[in-house]
Amino acid sequence: MNQTNQLLNKIKANEIKNEQVDEEEFIDEEEIVNDQLNNLTEDNLDEYLKNVECDAHSKELLDKYLKNKENNK
Repeated sequence: MNQTNQLLNKIKANEIKNEQVDEEEFIDEEEIVNDQLNNLTEDNLDEYLKNVECDAHSKELLDKYLKNKENNK
């Protein structure tokens, strides 16, 4: 019984550590995205939109938008 409790405590401790690591990674990614968005200007917006990660439908819409924008220049 004592060994079982020790194992359970170790598992709980590892789960807490994993949750903390996941939160730190999420915060880092969020900060990077915020920095990118804060540094966007009208000049580099098109380049950002070309490289942004999104689902296939959104990418298709972005490509259409960029193509139309290029044709209207």
